[in-house]
Amino acid sequence: MNHRRNPSALVKLELLNRGEATAGVPVTTGVCLPRSTIMDPSRLTIINDAGESVLTQVDVNERWSDSSAKWVLLNFVASELPVGKSTWSIGLLEQAPSASALPMDVKENENGFGVSLGNRTRDVTFPSQRGDGDFVFKPLPSDRSEGLVTSQFCFRRVCTMTGMRYECRVTRWRDCDRLRFDVKLHNPNAAKHAGGLWDLGDAGSIQFERFGIHVDGPADAVGWLVEYGEELEWTELSKRLARGLPFSILQASSGKENWNSANHIDASGKSRCAYRGYKAETPRGQITRHHANPVVVAKQANDTLSMFVPEFWQQFPNALHAGHNGLRAGLFPDVDGIHELQGGEQKTQTVWLCAGEEPRVDVVATMPANWIARCHVLPWFDENTTAAHADVDRFLAEALGDGKSWEQRREVIDEYGWRNFGDVHADHEQQHFDGEGAIVSHYNNQFDLIVGGLQHHVRTGDASWFDFFDQLARHVADIDIYHTTEDRGVYNGGLFWHTDHYADAATSTHRTYSKRNAQGKDGYGGGQSDEHNYTTGLLFHYYLTGNPQSRDAVVELADWVLNMDDGTQTIFSLVDDEPSGLASATKDPDFHGPGRGSGNSVNALLDAWFLTNERRYLDKADELIRRVVHPKQDLNSLDLLNSEKRWSYPVFLMALARYLDAKIEMDELDEMYAYGVATMQHYGRWMADSERPALSCPDELEYVTEAWAVQDVRKANALRLCAQFETDMHWVDRMRSKGAEIAAASWRDLYKFEDRYNARAISVLMTEGLRDAWHQNNPPRTVPPAPQWVGDFGSWQMFVGQRDRVKNGLKEPKSLLTMAGRAMHPKRWVRFVKAMRRQF
Repeated sequence: MNHRRNPSALVKLELLNRGEATAGVPVTTGVCLPRSTIMDPSRLTIINDAGESVLTQVDVNERWSDSSAKWVLLNFVASELPVGKSTWSIGLLEQAPSASALPMDVKENENGFGVSLGNRTRDVTFPSQRGDGDFVFKPLPSDRSEGLVTSQFCFRRVCTMTGMRYECRVTRWRDCDRLRFDVKLHNPNAAKHAGGLWDLGDAGSIQFERFGIHVDGPADAVGWLVEYGEELEWTELSKRLARGLPFSILQASSGKENWNSANHIDASGKSRCAYRGYKAETPRGQITRHHANPVVVAKQANDTLSMFVPEFWQQFPNALHAGHNGLRAGLFPDVDGIHELQGGEQKTQTVWLCAGEEPRVDVVATMPANWIARCHVLPWFDENTTAAHADVDRFLAEALGDGKSWEQRREVIDEYGWRNFGDVHADHEQQHFDGEGAIVSHYNNQFDLIVGGLQHHVRTGDASWFDFFDQLARHVADIDIYHTTEDRGVYNGGLFWHTDHYADAATSTHRTYSKRNAQGKDGYGGGQSDEHNYTTGLLFHYYLTGNPQSRDAVVELADWVLNMDDGTQTIFSLVDDEPSGLASATKDPDFHGPGRGSGNSVNALLDAWFLTNERRYLDKADELIRRVVHPKQDLNSLDLLNSEKRWSYPVFLMALARYLDAKIEMDELDEMYAYGVATMQHYGRWMADSERPALSCPDELEYVTEAWAVQDVRKANALRLCAQFETDMHWVDRMRSKGAEIAAASWRDLYKFEDRYNARAISVLMTEGLRDAWHQNNPPRTVPPAPQWVGDFGSWQMFVGQRDRVKNGLKEPKSLLTMAGRAMHPKRWVRFVKAMRRQF
């Protein structure tokens, strides 16, 4: 529905239609806006290539501190959209459209729900089965929302015996004969992970034989196509055919050369892949090939219904069926053996329905890089792609070219299947792997590959970068996060580490520690930790795509920071319920100075603050900053030049700089701002005097690898960030000069290593290389001066964690009496018993 011609245009929007649908195409995209530009975002509109305004639904996902819109999500339907690239625009209407909300015509029933599509109501059910019979589900509260262009309904159920939950979020668009079903299966139970080992077969897992979605649709003919480029084939449903399934297809493995990789073993160590590729059963015979992208269609009189599952072969096993009683997607189909959903694991898959024969929808929308730079929503982002980015562009072109693209890298260990697709092969672990063949190792978003891929997408407009960060973000949100509230606070909602160093993942999947690697190792095992918590890529993924699971993941990971540091959730709370210190330790449990543990915690809290505007996240960030850094710390005593132990302290400085930028934007130039500025000046001066490239002292390193060179690019960037908070130009020049010197040495040293094009090096340089280019291309940003405060912020002492406080207190009679008095309170015993149950 076009409702106004020639509205004023703000910025161009490139639409890349990679699907087959060209009429009634739904599009969802996030758009950023400069501060103080749009106070009434409801006036925003999409302008098509004919200059006409298209009815647009605008949802605000973040606002600037002056209440102007910062990130908005736009939903619209393109009545016509050619395959390939089209240039549209984002415009501004004189007044907001007055259309009424789109009604959501859905009715729940005992087994599912009915939803209107085309000229009739479609009955939707969810066939599932355990080894000992069908699941028995009971209802959970559903919800619905209605907007100008899109409406959603979320249907939920929980199994009365296992606790397994599923939800189906249905999205419909105005003037569009398509529905999108996002189906999530979730095991909310805690894993038992005895001894800190997280293997398949854990007592907290749920095992089942099948789960899928069935859409009823009596048909007298069915059609199908198996791969892209094929034409639909049809068969009439005779009485004989009506008794069976005229068309059925099962993708049992990726179909790639390494389809039977050890990446796909079950709890017993047996591969789950029955054969290579797919098998399709049709009235004309069996089809056996490698990569299916099927569509199935049911037709009766004037009613046509088609179904499509995106990433069908990549997210194997998958199945589609078409028969006399409708269409069915086997999201977890009947295959040899059973499916296992680990404790705290979930999986979301998408199914499209169309009242017609063109269900495939795949549109990527891209804003111009100079618009994003103008909006100042990505830190240290510059649209300049010429000389300033020469180092990182050269490196990525070599690292990801000539048969080494992200997709080709997946094939080494067949990083496909519903649990693996989207993750990156951690090929740098091959360097010290003593096994045979390629190491099966998963990267789990180390150093936030998501945000790196996202920045390169918006910088270049290359849709392959969109695929990379989108697939990775969806994988992380489902698989890499421990989605439970039934375990200890230090684990609940946490992000699992990358696979253990130099060892096959074996049966730990993406959960780091396996019993198969524990033999002969004392103290082996563990769990999630503050040092591996990356949220910013998920934040921007939500802003750009509107995917609610990325938003939920950011909040969940920030809540994990709060919970892991909450001393009332541990067994020590009986005698000490102050902060545990688990959100601020790095490398050693008793080191609470600057490092990636505390830095990642502060960064996650900031991301949740941006999303929710809940002050508790910012308050906790304040607390952690004061805990680990101080304007008068004795930095030499922190042993920061010890690269093996303290290489990550620049991670905290970069998080602190981001915190200060947020304070500036909010106009909160308060004591905490002054504290942070003074700290940045203190660290910057010390670094300018003392820092050096790590590889200048190779004898101090356990392994001399390319990792030290790429990590030093971050060190250089942190030093140059310190310079922007410095007021003495002598020190500004020294900091920037030392930063440039370290960065130049890092790039030179990198090319001395043959094995420089691995996942670890790429992941760091994808972000730090761009930031290095920004600092090369821009002077320090002008920041407001810190206010003068009476006093000198006091003194600093290393924080002592809860475990050590209790241990030390047991040695001192006075402290022992205090703890004994605390243990007399019944409330503490309730907490203690609860913590004991979760720990043991």
